[in-house]
Amino acid sequence: MIISESWLKTWVNSNLSATEIAEVLTMSGIEVDSIKTMAPEFSNVVLGKILNIRKHPNADRLNICTVFTGEELEIICGAKNVSKNMFVACALSGAKLPGKISIKKTKMRGVLSNGMLCSEQELGISNDSEGIMELKQINENLIGKNIREILNLDEKILDLKITPNRGDCLSVRGVARELAASTK
Repeated sequence: MIISESWLKTWVNSNLSATEIAEVLTMSGIEVDSIKTMAPEFSNVVLGKILNIRKHPNADRLNICTVFTGEELEIICGAKNVSKNMFVACALSGAKLPGKISIKKTKMRGVLSNGMLCSEQELGISNDSEGIMELKQINENLIGKNIREILNLDEKILDLKITPNRGDCLSVRGVARELAASTK
């Protein structure tokens, strides 16, 4: 069973870290298989807003997007779902993505691209690679801020192995009750 640290803490008032919670649960008979974050490590990815889109003059399937990240950048993108006023995860020049991918300014068919618009797959969030990740219901004041903070991607996730005799712990509420009882 997979459970997030913050979800568990909505049910039980605890100042314990994810590692300490794992130790308490393990000692009470609930094996914690692993503790991970929502997304693997990446850096220099911020929230951006697409201001304008125009076709690439030397490529049929590419667009040149003007993206605002605190400053206006031109980024070349081949995703079909790109649209004006869309909020996106923007990897700036110098970004490090999962899989040891480094982003730098690059000329693509004669036009300079100053970064990359990211899909969920490229950030390691999911296997979805149908297009760039569209962020909805985002406050415009967050433009230029770290996407890890905005999406809470450093959230700790506990993978629990619940044994058949612990049916009471097959819910967040049950695990929270066990944690509360174990920590008094």
